[in-house]
Amino acid sequence: MKRIHIIIFIAAFMLFANGALADFMTGKDLLRNISKGNSENKNDLRDYAMAWGYIIGVCDSYNEINFFVPGKLTREQIRDIAVKYLKENPGILDKPADLILSEAFNKAFGKKKE
Repeated sequence: MKRIHIIIFIAAFMLFANGALADFMTGKDLLRNISKGNSENKNDLRDYAMAWGYIIGVCDSYNEINFFVPGKLTREQIRDIAVKYLKENPGILDKPADLILSEAFNKAFGKKKE
């Protein structure tokens, strides 16, 4: 659990340090990076941490705006929803990752009621 917190902290820091990354990450980039978690390569682990932070950040950012995340959901479950959606929808991986994740979470949790 402590490793996950460190990874998320590093990812958040890296996203803020390089604002251009957030604007140009596609679903393909996100899926490739989140799949690097078992690597021993420092750059792969950085990419993995950034992907983790990106997924959690998008979920936090859109929560209660576009969808409602159930309170007892873990970060791992949120990641699993995102990865499953990316893998099941290869035709949309060239779209911006934040839009794809918003779609995934909308389908998983339901849209916000107006």
